[in-house]
Amino acid sequence: MSVDISNTNDPRGDIPSWAINLATTKVCPRLVKTLHRAALRYPAWKAQNRPEFAPWRNPEQQDKTIPELCPSDILKEPDFPLKKVHENRVTKEGALKEIGLPPDTKIDEDSS
Repeated sequence: MSVDISNTNDPRGDIPSWAINLATTKVCPRLVKTLHRAALRYPAWKAQNRPEFAPWRNPEQQDKTIPELCPSDILKEPDFPLKKVHENRVTKEGALKEIGLPPDTKIDEDSS
């Protein structure tokens, strides 16, 4: 099995290449591995946890207490001020610490 990850966002250089490389070489593979493990265990879990309940397949099982989306409720513009987030202020060490990797983890900084 293979998973291709693509990004269609162009931050115009605001995200450092080391951060992009960290995400694509460390974070994404770890996330895919976790999802794969969860998917393998799902059939056994579902067999013990309401196996007949599948509201995504059976609309009559859907919770009717949640109101349907009304298109007029969707804002054309956000109702909060948009601020540019400067990702270049994030340190490599801080990012590694955040995801639980040692600060001396090697990340290819030249390719992105």
